[in-house]
Amino acid sequence: MCSSFVYNHELVPWGMQAIQRISFAGDEQINWTDMDLIPTMILHWVKTKEAIALRMLNVPKFIAENMANTVRSENISLETLDQWLEKPISASGRNHCLQAQRLQALNVNTCGKELKERNPGQA
Repeated sequence: MCSSFVYNHELVPWGMQAIQRISFAGDEQINWTDMDLIPTMILHWVKTKEAIALRMLNVPKFIAENMANTVRSENISLETLDQWLEKPISASGRNHCLQAQRLQALNVNTCGKELKERNPGQA
């Protein structure tokens, strides 16, 4: 019953942070900036800070990591991530997977239809 309460109220990540703080107190070699991300990674079920930012922008967890790879490869700053998500998708067809992910992240219901209209003959 106790564990059910803890898991249902998402308290595990923050309890984890408290344990980390106690366990590593006084250790000067700990990078707390990275260490403090671990509870958030647990909460959002992702592995990178870019994926955390995407999850906080309501990107579904099943595409957040793949989109995070794109964010890193295109050197998109976390500060401009929301603007990048809202950008119109170019008709160049450079990456259909990314286009579908961005459309899905923006909760566009006509994803398939829009991709076909933007990229005729590549269904």
